[in-house]
Amino acid sequence: MQTPPRRQPSTVTVRTLLATALTLGCCLQPLLAQPDGKPEGKSGGKPAGPPPALVRVAPVTMQTLQKRWDLIGQLKEVNRVIVSTEQPGRLVAVKIDVGQPVVGGQTVLVRVEDTYAKLELAEAKAATVEAEATVKEAEALLANAQRERKYQQDLRGSGAGQRKELDDAITTEAAAVARLEAAKAHVLVTQARVDRANTSLKNLTVVAPFDGVVVRKLAERGQWSQQGTPVTEIISRGTIDAVIDVPERLIGFVQAGQEIELIVEPLKIETTGKVVAIIPQGSQAARTFPVKIRTEDQNGRLMPGMSVLAKLPTNQKAPALTVPRDAVLRSANGIHIWTNNNGKAMRYEVDILFGAGDRYAVRARPAAGPPLKAGDSVIIEGAERLRFPGQSLIVQNGGPPKDKPVEGGSVSQP
Repeated sequence: MQTPPRRQPSTVTVRTLLATALTLGCCLQPLLAQPDGKPEGKSGGKPAGPPPALVRVAPVTMQTLQKRWDLIGQLKEVNRVIVSTEQPGRLVAVKIDVGQPVVGGQTVLVRVEDTYAKLELAEAKAATVEAEATVKEAEALLANAQRERKYQQDLRGSGAGQRKELDDAITTEAAAVARLEAAKAHVLVTQARVDRANTSLKNLTVVAPFDGVVVRKLAERGQWSQQGTPVTEIISRGTIDAVIDVPERLIGFVQAGQEIELIVEPLKIETTGKVVAIIPQGSQAARTFPVKIRTEDQNGRLMPGMSVLAKLPTNQKAPALTVPRDAVLRSANGIHIWTNNNGKAMRYEVDILFGAGDRYAVRARPAAGPPLKAGDSVIIEGAERLRFPGQSLIVQNGGPPKDKPVEGGSVSQP
């Protein structure tokens, strides 16, 4: 049997094999050059940590401030109203829904059918035209009566006229004057009817009485409404009242117009409000008196029914640690600050007692390190770059000067 000839590899196949071998050699060369099998220039140690953080600091100070009592209250709307229809009729449009914001004098709430109101207006306008025509007729009759009376007076003056004819002319003139006055009065009546019809037509469109939010929807399209039928309930927005029950022993510290710090803890909102009312009718059982403190509603974030904490200052004073407001950070785990401890970052969990000017009076919670004290450097800028306690710090030169004590501050009552 004859052996078939061996097949020779093509030129393309040879070139492909050579290229593959060269590629593998280039990839394996760095690995073969290192005893541990790692590429040259790559360290096998632990990864480097974050670089030092550039920060600015300010001192923690001890200040003698007024004590404050923590008083719990509730947020309440300034205005609440149930809006009703002013005219009877079928509701042809109900443009409200619960939670909808409204603008006073602009937002349309409902519209009542206007068919009968337009007919009443047309009737009143027609009656006005008729009354004005009656006035013109009465004026013409009066002019004729005046001419007749003058003619009879002239005849009487010449001796040709009779006394009775002159008296009759005078009586006719007086009656014409009375008819003209009555016609003019009737015009006023019909014009009043026109005005009333226009007002009724306008009142078929019910608009929001003030800026607020719809909290209840009481009507639907197609419903027949009588005069005074409720259609919606609205509460005001923009400002809100914190109603605080102040014990009788502390009511002497509250004055109208006084500014009081307010804290809405669930939203982490701190603000100030002004005392607008001290209600003299208190609770005999609790011995407390309601006080209204008005503040901005923070673009609707503060809502009626939320609990609120008021910091009522007293005439007693005590020392307290204070830090700049910029030093306080909030997170899901609570409130904390960072300090510079010999070039290393140190974190403290703190409780905010109250605000005192541009600073907070704080109470630091127990920590593993040294306690927070006056003179420590608290970080006011760059804390967002910190990742963990002990991270290296680079403190910028030219930091803010040491803060002066705040007059009229306060300390929370323990």
